[in-house]
Formats: sequence, structure tokens, C-alpha cells
Amino acid sequence: HPTFVWDDNNIPADYTAVDAAIAKANALNKDNYKDFSAVETAVNAVVRDKNITEQSEVDAMAKAIEDAIAALEKKPASTKPGTSDKSPQTGDSSNFALWLALLFVSGGAAIGTTVVSRKKKYNR
Repeated sequence: HPTFVWDDNNIPADYTAVDAAIAKANALNKDNYKDFSAVETAVNAVVRDKNITEQSEVDAMAKAIEDAIAALEKKPASTKPGTSDKSPQTGDSSNFALWLALLFVSGGAAIGTTVVSRKKKYNR
């Protein structure tokens, strides 16, 4: 009978961190970011079936995905209504209301400043 020798090459590497990073990447909407290709490249670069002696390489794959996610830049919010092809989820309107309120507050402050500075000129 051939004897089976158990060595480290038969022990699979731990892909838990890689799987978590991929799940995190998949949870993101790539349309919200300027350039999602770095994340996709990092995910596509994952090589399965590494063994325990190559764990550092597997950890590096997970880190590459995490770093790519961290480096993502969000696209500026679109100002045109109806540009999204998806129906807005609940909660999206609160963000819009916040920006609308900020617009009115800053506009009101600008008008108030103008009125005060004009009054000062006439009072001289």
C-alpha cells in the first residue's frame, strides 16, 4: 500500500479574509464610483487552491481588494432628476431634503449679509 504523507502542501490556505473582501466589493454599487476597475482587477486576481505555505499570498490578495475598496472615489451626485434607472429607495429623499435645506440656509445667509452691508453704507 502506498502511504499517504500529510504535508503542508495538502493543507488549503485560509480564504476567509479574501471571501469577506469579495463580499464587501460585491455589496458596492460600482455605478456610484468614478473607477471601479481596480476593485474588479483585485477580485479577478484571486487565485484559489493555494495551500497553507502560500497563506501570505492569499492574505495579500485580500489586502489588495480591501485597499482597492478604500481607494474608491464616489462620483459626484447627479443634479439632474430622473437620471437613475432604478426607482429611489426609501431614505434617499432625506438626503435630498438635507441638501435643499442647506441651499435655502446658505441662500438666506447670503441675502441677509447683503442687506446688512447695504444698511451700513447708508448709515454713514
